[in-house]
Amino acid sequence: MMSPQISLMVLTQPSLEVMIALVHGTLAQAHPDLGTISDDLFQQGWQYFDQGAVAEALATFQQLLCQRQRQGDMQGVAIALNCLDFVWQDWHAQPRLAVPGQSDPASPKQLDDRRLHLITRGSLHRQAGEWPQALECYQSALSLYTADNEMEGVGLCLNNLGVTYLQMEQWEQAISLGQASVSVLAETPDQVNYATALHNLGVAYYRCGDSKQALPWLEQALFLRNGICDRSGEVTTLSYMGQAYCQLQQHWYALACFEAALDLCQQQGDTAAAATILGHLAMLCHRTGHTGLALQYSYQALSQFRDLEDYKSTGRLLSHLGVLYESRGHYSLALHYYQQALTTLRNLGDDNGEQTLLQQIDGLYQRLHWLDFALEQAA
Repeated sequence: MMSPQISLMVLTQPSLEVMIALVHGTLAQAHPDLGTISDDLFQQGWQYFDQGAVAEALATFQQLLCQRQRQGDMQGVAIALNCLDFVWQDWHAQPRLAVPGQSDPASPKQLDDRRLHLITRGSLHRQAGEWPQALECYQSALSLYTADNEMEGVGLCLNNLGVTYLQMEQWEQAISLGQASVSVLAETPDQVNYATALHNLGVAYYRCGDSKQALPWLEQALFLRNGICDRSGEVTTLSYMGQAYCQLQQHWYALACFEAALDLCQQQGDTAAAATILGHLAMLCHRTGHTGLALQYSYQALSQFRDLEDYKSTGRLLSHLGVLYESRGHYSLALHYYQQALTTLRNLGDDNGEQTLLQQIDGLYQRLHWLDFALEQAA
């Protein structure tokens, strides 16, 4: 059996995961605490592979994958997926001779791992904005679950497909798949994914501008998430409910949702979610003419986003501070925050955000020019 170290290097078109694995391996040598390449599970998996114990190798790499998912280590997830891919590809390339005493990697347990592997890989592609690859992975997993009539897996895949189309801004497909996912999962005991599917269907309606349709689905998701004590899920759903009520100009309901979400964030110590909710509160206050409160919430959110080193959100808040000060006639302060936001966006390489902000700055300069002209005429 070919050495995996050599095989990985001779692939003609290495995948993104292969490149990440190789780069991360170099980092791990310099920083052993990163833990991926030198992990016992990693070494054990390749030992099984070298011994021809393919099923055991797959199980070990699947365990490594689950561990890295729990830790939120996306580079580690990519490495584990690359290992799983390599072992599967090598197994399929070998003559399939029955060997007494050797386990079959296509057993139900390994097939289940393969499906979860496809879903995880699809999620990685989706996070990277690689829509066709994500859809292909989810469709492959859906076919496997459908063939075995495993409805929880079918519902999960339909939900993931819907979310992918949602991110592609293809609303009709997102809503259709979301409805299918909800229908399937409603007939299963999987309350967690059922609540997620309800939430995502509500988000799809909200994103396409139909907040009136969005709210019933979000309310059902909130009820379920409260029942299963999914506090983070409650925060997310309350946040979208608040935004939907804002879209409907039902500002008191929006305020109640945002305040409830903020309370939950503070109870859990979830700084990132709290900063996002504070930003929503700032927008709500600005929309209702309470710019003083909007400034207070914006500064709180800005401080937390800076502590979290969330530069994208920091740039957005700086730009919003500029808008707030411009609306109050404090043009020097508005320019100050616009310039800070512009620097942040340029550092991030956000060309679209930069162009939008430059238009805002140009608009402010034009307003100042007309004010100067009006003052000259009055004199």
